[in-house]
Amino acid sequence: MIVIPLTQNGLDGGVIDVIMTQVQYYAVPANLSDPYLREWVKPNNNPLIGPDTSINKAQFGHPTTVWIGQENFGRKFNKPNWAYNNVQK
Repeated sequence: MIVIPLTQNGLDGGVIDVIMTQVQYYAVPANLSDPYLREWVKPNNNPLIGPDTSINKAQFGHPTTVWIGQENFGRKFNKPNWAYNNVQK
């Protein structure tokens, strides 16, 4: 599992594959000196994370908040009052 450091530029987004599973991917700016960051590159190690069997796989994408918890694990909210906790920093 790869987690982008909070100091690194990147995008987090949801995408639905052919069997309706949403996953999280990331992209990095192709040219950091471009003040408008017009071009982005999606690295080959995507998707970053995907849903487990305990949730609706078609409602996994588009997190609203991401943070590192006390045990050094990444956490994110997909919906109010629900967190996904298995991303290790």
